[in-house]
Amino acid sequence: MNRQEQMLQIMKMESAYEELEPLITAARNDMELLEKALPLLCELNSYYENGEWMRDFDDDQKGLLPSDLKRGILCEDTIYDLLMDYSELLQQLKRILKKGALFE
Repeated sequence: MNRQEQMLQIMKMESAYEELEPLITAARNDMELLEKALPLLCELNSYYENGEWMRDFDDDQKGLLPSDLKRGILCEDTIYDLLMDYSELLQQLKRILKKGALFE
C-alpha cells in the first residue's frame, strides 16, 4: 500500500468511526432504557395475560368505571400492540446480533 492509499484508507475509516460512534452510543443508551423498563413490561404483560385486563375491560364496557378515568390501556389493541412491538424488536435484535457477531 502506498502512502496515498494509506491516507485514503485512514480518511475512510475516520469517516466510518464518526458515523458509527454516535449510533453505537445511542443504541447502547436505548438498550439500557429498555433493560430498565423490563420489570414494567413484565408487569403489564402479566396484567394482560392473567385475566385482570379482561375484567377491567368488561367493567368499562358495562359503565362501571368513572367516566373521567384515563383508560387508554382498555382499548382492545393497545397492550397487545405494544407487546407485539416488543416481540418484533427482540426478533430484530436477534437478526442484528446474528449478522454482526464480531466478538463471539
